[in-house]
Amino acid sequence: SDAINESSTSGQRRDVSAAATSAAASKAGASSSSSSSTSTAATAAPLSVRVLLDRVRMVLKQRGTTGIAELGRAFRIADDSGDRVLSLSEFFKMLRDFGVHVSRDEFETLAEYFDRDASGSVDYQEFLVALRGDLNGTRLGAVRDAFSLFDRPGDGVVNIDDLRDSFSAKRH
Repeated sequence: SDAINESSTSGQRRDVSAAATSAAASKAGASSSSSSSTSTAATAAPLSVRVLLDRVRMVLKQRGTTGIAELGRAFRIADDSGDRVLSLSEFFKMLRDFGVHVSRDEFETLAEYFDRDASGSVDYQEFLVALRGDLNGTRLGAVRDAFSLFDRPGDGVVNIDDLRDSFSAKRH
């Protein structure tokens, strides 16, 4: 079965069933990062979180899933139970459905990264935070410039008075 076994013995333990690992390894085929022809996806060293996240982001981008609205839609589609969190089974299925084929160790690495609160599931906020990535220097500068336009007194806080002073309905 292509299911994830979820158990919590000492903390949250994440396991991909042998069949899921085998299926992921066979789908990955020649794209395995291992240089040894005798290594399997299950025994190869897992890729770093950054490499795995880049792979997930690339696949999402190729599918046209780039903005928050599209990410929200992808999350809701993957949430089979409708409880607004992805169980590890739902998370694994989402990755597989998107065409992100990972080994057991790679899945565990991703699951641990996405599951920031170690609850054994991935909520929408965790999903967004994990996927959004860091702002590059240009985007960070643009955010700081925009913030400074609203933070008129320069106190590092934008409050309702700052917003009121920044906008005038007369100009719109």
